[in-house]
Amino acid sequence: MMCARREAGARRPAPSTSAESPRWPEPRPGRSRARLFRLLPALALLLGALSLFHAAPALADAPSLSTATASGTILTLTYNEALNSNLVPPASAFTVRVDGKTVRLAGSNPVSISGSAVVLSLAEAVDAAQTVTVRYIVVPGDNRIYDSAWYYARDLFNQPVTVSGICGRTPVVRDAIVNQSKSSVNNLVISLGTVNDCADIVSEHVVTWLQHLDLSNKGLTSLPENAFYGLPVLSVLKLNNNSLTSLPENIFDGLSSLQELDLHDNSLTSLPAKVFDGLSSLQVLGLHNNSLTSLPENIFDGNPKLQGIHLNNNSLTSLPENIFDGLSSLQVLGLNNNSLTSLPESIFADLSSVQTITLYNNSLTSLPEKVFAGLSSLTELPLYNNSLTSLPEKVF
Repeated sequence: MMCARREAGARRPAPSTSAESPRWPEPRPGRSRARLFRLLPALALLLGALSLFHAAPALADAPSLSTATASGTILTLTYNEALNSNLVPPASAFTVRVDGKTVRLAGSNPVSISGSAVVLSLAEAVDAAQTVTVRYIVVPGDNRIYDSAWYYARDLFNQPVTVSGICGRTPVVRDAIVNQSKSSVNNLVISLGTVNDCADIVSEHVVTWLQHLDLSNKGLTSLPENAFYGLPVLSVLKLNNNSLTSLPENIFDGLSSLQELDLHDNSLTSLPAKVFDGLSSLQVLGLHNNSLTSLPENIFDGNPKLQGIHLNNNSLTSLPENIFDGLSSLQVLGLNNNSLTSLPESIFADLSSVQTITLYNNSLTSLPEKVFAGLSSLTELPLYNNSLTSLPEKVF
């Protein structure tokens, strides 16, 4: 049966006041909207609580990072389960730092997911001797790292990365380190594995085991500034019999354990003032058979343990007065076969332990009266083939 339509303008029937149908107050205009606005903060809190409630199982069941490794230009984050390869975070979600410096991601596919691994392509190769960290933080709205059940991985804050490989180093240095590690493989294979190429070198090779590095007779004409970084236990470095004409000032930075440095038989014409700074353990320095014409005044200030300096067969015409100050452990000083015409009076004053000073085959015309005074340990002093016409009475 059809209900009669209420005519326009007719009053609404009064609600029943019977017990079966209780009367509700007539809503006032705008009251429902105001009530809704008052409820909005509570609704927001409720939604936040619900989201946290939902996230709790996600954190418990989320993909968990197993390892963070890098080799060359590839950094791999491996998780404990398969990941959703259809949702890949943007490159901006990752920050990679190498020795404190940010290294950008590069390539047409800087971030990819394969199986349980997130693979990052770096713009620069990393090295086993470097400290590498990675940070992963997603901006709201961007893709996260998800598993197949849509649980997402937690953020990473300066996660340490285990680096293997030295493939980014100067080729001749890289190959020498590989060969040196191969020759020690009997001692290393149990703990470090077999070394076949530069990718197999791990931090223990360069940080713990590498004590000798032979780069002699390699045809070297130059070396980059960071050629020998991260070799803290290196004690012997041979660079002799090459064609080096100069050295970067910081090339030996970090070699605090170096005891012997062979640079003889090169084509060095000069040396940076602080090139040997920091070599606090250096005992023997071979610079003979080069083309040095002068030396900086404070070049040996950072080498108090020097026992032997070989400067013979260069083109030195003079020496700074204080060049050997503080070298109380020096025993052998080779200065023969240069072009020295004179010597400062106090040049040898601090050499209390020196036993041999070779000055033959120079162009000395005279000697200061007290130039050898106080050298109580001196046993050998060849001065032949100079242009000396007389000697001071108390020269010895």
